[in-house]
Amino acid sequence: MINNSNREFNTWDYKNVFKKLIGKKIDSIEYYPASEGFFAYQDSQKEEGLLIQLNSGIFYEFIELSEMSKQDPKRISIKNVELNKNYVLIVSTNAGLWGYNTGDTIAFVSLNPYKIIVTGRYRHFISAFGEHVIGGEVEKALKKEDALKDPKRHEDIIREVLIDELDFVITGEVKKM
Repeated sequence: MINNSNREFNTWDYKNVFKKLIGKKIDSIEYYPASEGFFAYQDSQKEEGLLIQLNSGIFYEFIELSEMSKQDPKRISIKNVELNKNYVLIVSTNAGLWGYNTGDTIAFVSLNPYKIIVTGRYRHFISAFGEHVIGGEVEKALKKEDALKDPKRHEDIIREVLIDELDFVITGEVKKM
């Protein structure tokens, strides 16, 4: 099975559902494509993370999530990243895209070689008091809840989120809770 590191929604949550439906664990390969370029792919079934593509015409810069609220957030190069810190991904390409904010948040799980996990989208963060909680952190919290142990309840939660997102795309209005 091939598994897209979806920029809107983590499909890895369904691996237990697939295992239950098929009756055994199935191998999968995760990758991180985007319209801006092909950023990373899983190169091992035994290690966490996606190997970032450093030789495919894409120059990467990173902004710490905590810097995003500043007028002029500091960009850092790949040689200055740190493990397990959330960054917003900025790319420039040899096709003419310069300093483009992908809106994706990533974290490094290895620095030699450089491996990342996609933690969410910058536009999907909650920051009532400056805490900048992103989608990946919300997913972690939800995984701990009993609702996700039941695949049917999991699908209901995802469906509600997707319907709210689609409503926002169509109307531009955020649904009030």
